[in-house]
Amino acid sequence: MVGKPLKEKYPDLKFYITGKDPDNRIVNAIKENQAKGIELTGFVDNLDIYFQKSKVFISPLRFGSGIKVKVMNALYRGIPTVTTSVGAEGLAVKSGDQIFISDNMADFIHQISLLIEDELLWNQFKLNSRALAKEKYTWDNVLKIVENAIEE
Repeated sequence: MVGKPLKEKYPDLKFYITGKDPDNRIVNAIKENQAKGIELTGFVDNLDIYFQKSKVFISPLRFGSGIKVKVMNALYRGIPTVTTSVGAEGLAVKSGDQIFISDNMADFIHQISLLIEDELLWNQFKLNSRALAKEKYTWDNVLKIVENAIEE
């Protein structure tokens, strides 16, 4: 389902792209389109300010490995998240419960819109993501797994 672009649908939407050395295609697209409300931050030492501003966290990763720390951080904070299958690798998440996972651009945009518009869904994701993080991803739980592996 392809609808309006997010900035057209939500003109006051602010979009922060954090991370070191953004791809030139992103930099050029923003310059060429004179994109208002999109900020390239570059590397950020402390992401707290951006997490505090965020209603929805998106992580459109197409490649990578390991646990995605920024996605985990959003889960802990209860920030409803939309990511790709790569962004969810290594996490015990269920799409539509604690997080949305999609590799299709139209679905990805639709899921972001759902979280912006549906307060009940947004609150459900907030609670579910925090509960999952508390259940599976605390230091105590991780240390128990390590201890059990050592003892075997």
